[in-house]
Amino acid sequence: MNFDKINWKSVLLTLWVVFSFLYISWNMYENFKMDVMQNAYIAGQTDTVNKLLDQASNKECKPFNVYVGDKKADLINVTCLQQAPQAGTPKEAK
Repeated sequence: MNFDKINWKSVLLTLWVVFSFLYISWNMYENFKMDVMQNAYIAGQTDTVNKLLDQASNKECKPFNVYVGDKKADLINVTCLQQAPQAGTPKEAK
């Protein structure tokens, strides 16, 4: 191979185009991967909130438990607490 006759400008330009293509492709892949992760996170949040709302709107007004790791909380809908007292409950004296 005769190195004197190699067109170095063409070689460098070709390498630059290949490098640019690979870099842009990698960058687009990373952005796509991040978008997928963010969409999954938002979908998980939405699903969790929907389940909490379903449990909070139960007709029996029963409290329900929420767990995160070793933390626990008992929740109840505020409208259940604001309802008039049930029959058989002593009324306030007038």
